[in-house]
Parts: sequence; structure tokens; C-alpha cells
Amino acid sequence: MAAYTVNQSKTITLVSGQVDTVTLNGTGIAIRVSSDSTTVPVSFTVSQASATPATPTDKGNDCYVVLTSGAPVEIPWTGNSAKVSVIATGTPTVNIALIG
Repeated sequence: MAAYTVNQSKTITLVSGQVDTVTLNGTGIAIRVSSDSTTVPVSFTVSQASATPATPTDKGNDCYVVLTSGAPVEIPWTGNSAKVSVIATGTPTVNIALIG
């Protein structure tokens, strides 16, 4: 498991089956997660930065999923800072951003 802390955006290459967590310390109106994979979905959970997000599982219950269509997933966010945990069964490159 890797952990990263940035202000607005982080791009990482996932390790198959490993949960990585990105803390975004900036402000914004949405959290956007995108992936470069056309074959591997990416699952993720979100929380306030001061909390611990639920542990995501591959396409698991209560997880958001970036499908292989290439379309990013955008979650409305009304607050400062966020924590996003991501997992995939392959090694896609993902971008996690606090936008707006």
C-alpha cells in the first residue's frame, strides 16, 4: 500500500491488488478519478481527509468504479481536502484530482 499527499492532483500507476491512498489537501467542488485502462476497471472509496476511507475491493460493494470506457468518474464534493483509496486487478495509470 502506497500513500501520497498532494494539493490538487496525483497520477499513479497501480500495483495489481494493492490499495493506494491519495490525500488531496486543496479545495474543490468535485473529485475526479480517471484511468488509462481499456481492460481493467478501477474501484475507489472517498472520505474527508481527516477520516479513513472504507477499504475498496475490486468492483466491490459501496465502491465507485471507473469503467474501461475511458470516461472519468466525478463525485460532487463540498469541502476542503479529501482522501481517496483505489484498487485494481491490473496496473492501470490513474489520475485523482480535486477540481473546481
